[in-house]
Amino acid sequence: MPKKQSGILWMLVLLPMLLAANKDSLLRVIRNPPNSEALLEAYPSLAFALHLSKPDSAILMARKGIRLADSLGNRFHRGSSLNMCGLAYYRKGWYATALSTFRESEKVFLSLREEGQAARVYQNMAHVYQARKDYRQAQVYNLKALRFYEKEKDSLHIASCYQTLGIVLRELNEYEQSASYLDASIRILGQLGQIDELANAHSIKGNLWSAMKRYDAALVEMNIALPLYDKAGDLANKAITLENMASVYEGKGNFRLAVDHYNQAIALFSEVGSEVDVAFERMLRSGALLRLNRNEEALNDLDMAETVFRREKVVDYLADLYDKRSEWLEQNNRHAEALQVFKRHIALKDSLATQRQTDEMVRLQAEFDFERKEKEIALLKAEALAGSARLQKRNGIIALLLLLGAVSVALILFYRKRKKLQDELRKQQMLNQIAADLHDDVGASLSAIRMYGEVIRKKASVSAPDVVPIAGKISDNARELIQSMSDIVWTIKPGQEELKSLEDRLHNLGLELCSPAEIRFVFKGSGYAGSFVLPIELRNDLYLICKEALHNALKHARASVIQMQFDYKNGWLSVEITDNGLGFTHERALGNGLKNMQQRSLRHHGSFELRQASPQGTTAQVKLPCSPR
Repeated sequence: MPKKQSGILWMLVLLPMLLAANKDSLLRVIRNPPNSEALLEAYPSLAFALHLSKPDSAILMARKGIRLADSLGNRFHRGSSLNMCGLAYYRKGWYATALSTFRESEKVFLSLREEGQAARVYQNMAHVYQARKDYRQAQVYNLKALRFYEKEKDSLHIASCYQTLGIVLRELNEYEQSASYLDASIRILGQLGQIDELANAHSIKGNLWSAMKRYDAALVEMNIALPLYDKAGDLANKAITLENMASVYEGKGNFRLAVDHYNQAIALFSEVGSEVDVAFERMLRSGALLRLNRNEEALNDLDMAETVFRREKVVDYLADLYDKRSEWLEQNNRHAEALQVFKRHIALKDSLATQRQTDEMVRLQAEFDFERKEKEIALLKAEALAGSARLQKRNGIIALLLLLGAVSVALILFYRKRKKLQDELRKQQMLNQIAADLHDDVGASLSAIRMYGEVIRKKASVSAPDVVPIAGKISDNARELIQSMSDIVWTIKPGQEELKSLEDRLHNLGLELCSPAEIRFVFKGSGYAGSFVLPIELRNDLYLICKEALHNALKHARASVIQMQFDYKNGWLSVEITDNGLGFTHERALGNGLKNMQQRSLRHHGSFELRQASPQGTTAQVKLPCSPR
């Protein structure tokens, strides 16, 4: 379950006057500007004031600022408006557009040698990369900003960068460096007397120690943060820190103290008036109560939390609650009910994942449409300029024809690219839906069969020992079917088309099949990296041919070594599976499995051959025509 975590205030301010500005006064300046200079300052200021709550309005104000700055030749305010426009794009989730806009702002400020403004742009870019989970790039741009602030000895911004770097490095599992940055942030914030930010820094460091399972160190930092939150009057972050401390105590196995800290967090969220957070804490508390065998109290917490989550339609919390309730039912020996609730947990999780994918596609389509409109506007402006030039100059007709030709080519390429993107999106949606259906319909049933087999085996081990092998076979067969379904999902799921992915899959399959039989498996890849992409149908058939060949070698060859080797030469991809076993007979060569392998290779205009190896054994070779792309 993702844990809530206190954070830091982002240093998104472009100019000190932006903090003091308010929307009403800025609107008055825009409606009745005393001069153009005041209007230049008002547009980016109002964009900053609006970017969190009304990003579309912020974009409108920032773009007006850009046009005004361009008309007046004021490059500094152009950079300011670009920076604010980037913030609004970031708020809408248009990350690619935001980064492009920030880079324009960066170029302006660097050309003007405005390093302070460039540093603020770097911090904004770091936040975008952090939101995209590209933590390395987030680290790079935070360090760029930090170098300027250290040169200027700007302690507050230095502490902000240190704190952000601590979080980024924790996500990269670089724990020691993360701790050093957080310690530096704590020292600076303590000297500056920034109580609220100091409390956040200690809480973040506590979470770092908790991630490293250094629970005693985590508790020390969190206990430092609590009185600081009291001084700052920040009840919400104090409650979150208490929740994190309860989690630490659960990690230490001290469930009584965990319950006590959950109780404190519940009391604070009740004081704040956040009913959903109270329900969330009670759901977490139920787990600790269950470990203390306080089953009725745990059930009461789950019932109350479920009522709130249903009413407020907090679906992700509700999915986690079903997992907790399934655990409660299992502990109370209500296995059938536990299974049903666990299925609801899985169904909700899968539904949330599908919804997130859909939302991401909608967001990307919106960003794509916006950029398309921007290009269309630019093209219309170009046409207008060309028309004006034609009227003014005798050679204007030639210039206009050239421009129209360029525009036509650009439109053709643009709409071809758009159609290709839409086709790819439809294909990905279809394949994702097929994979999700297989996972939901077949996976849940197989998991149920496996669970029932395990339950029967546990119960029969005492009362009916003869049943134990049968139950074991049920569970083992269910496990094998789950593996087979995993192969099917892998073959149809987008994102696995690279040759390297197929090689890795077959390498792992060979190790899994040969290890239990004490057969040495030798694998030699083609040496191609991720640039070699296979058509999905060819990839699937090649996988099934190789899998069948491995099974044949294991079943019939009585070999001690099996080798699989990939090779690519002159437009042909070949795979050889060789064993040092007994060889093959004419009857085996006529089997259905070998016929199927030949048919699969012929489907792609390739070939399949089974021959005696030298000095002994069998070699199965498949050759298929393909080209890297």
